[in-house]
Amino acid sequence: MDVVEVIIIGKPHIPCKFTKGFSGVSCLYIVYESLHIVDAKNIIASVQIGTFLCNFCDLIDSGATLRMECRHRMNIDGQQVTVSTYSREEDYFKAIQGRIPRYYNEIMLTKSVARSVNKQIGDTVTVKYLDTELDFVMTGYFQTVSEYGVYAMTTPEGMDKLGFTEINSAFITLSDKSAEKDMIKCLNDSFENVEAGEMKESETITKYKALIAGLMDIIAYVFYGMSVIFAAVIVIMMTRTAFLRERIDLGIYKAMGMTSSVLRTQFALRFFVLSVIGSVLGGILSVLLTQPMLEFMLRAVGLTDFATGFDVSMLILPSVIVSFGIFAAAYLSSNKIKQIEVRELITE
Repeated sequence: MDVVEVIIIGKPHIPCKFTKGFSGVSCLYIVYESLHIVDAKNIIASVQIGTFLCNFCDLIDSGATLRMECRHRMNIDGQQVTVSTYSREEDYFKAIQGRIPRYYNEIMLTKSVARSVNKQIGDTVTVKYLDTELDFVMTGYFQTVSEYGVYAMTTPEGMDKLGFTEINSAFITLSDKSAEKDMIKCLNDSFENVEAGEMKESETITKYKALIAGLMDIIAYVFYGMSVIFAAVIVIMMTRTAFLRERIDLGIYKAMGMTSSVLRTQFALRFFVLSVIGSVLGGILSVLLTQPMLEFMLRAVGLTDFATGFDVSMLILPSVIVSFGIFAAAYLSSNKIKQIEVRELITE
């Protein structure tokens, strides 16, 4: 089933058009001079049961759903924090510990905010907005990069109790794409100071996403390439030292009938085995240390629990590239074995 989204943007006193992309989903947008939670609920009710203000609109989309964003800076136990709310299950911030708020007196904090106010799950925090001051029970932790992690989340009922009901944006997801144009007309004709229209991801955003994806691939290839080059330089230096130290032994092996190609292969295999052992140890350390290192570095932007997903290919592919790169470098640098002759043993 095709999905169309109607976006309702709160634009105080300056109604205007603009474009924004949402993962390639075709959207409708509405610009509203002053939009509150009750206004968004009235609009979705009109869409779901057909109670438009204009008489000729008889469209009904009972499968339509509403999601909205409502946030404002408030005071939590003496700390200025952005408090946000949600309107449906899909909009929940995922709780990394505990659970999401369900009632008007519940709130969820990021770990950075919880540390700053010295609170844990189950404790009570005091939220103040203007002259309204209420106590909320902390139900869990979540994380977000918004406001560098200085963020909290409560229910729409909680925001209403605090006295802030103006929403920043809202989205109505339609289940029937064929009614898109008629729904646009009904919304425009039924609600004053509302301008609805189709919204699609802009070409600029599409190109930007492709550019980011390409840059990430390039960074990965450059990292692999630099790793191989660095390892190859080290191997070449080590093989030169080993060649000088083992020159007589290599001459003896040749006198016993071993060919240069066999000696070069054995010479390179030693470095190959060492590189495999190093790759295995490196993979184990990556699994153990990557997540805590990233959490430590990203804590400044609000990410306190960074989930690192490892699969077999992520660990094996770099190991294979580096190991065979080292083998090739060692084999090529052992070319001087060809120059060793048996008569050198007589000189010795």
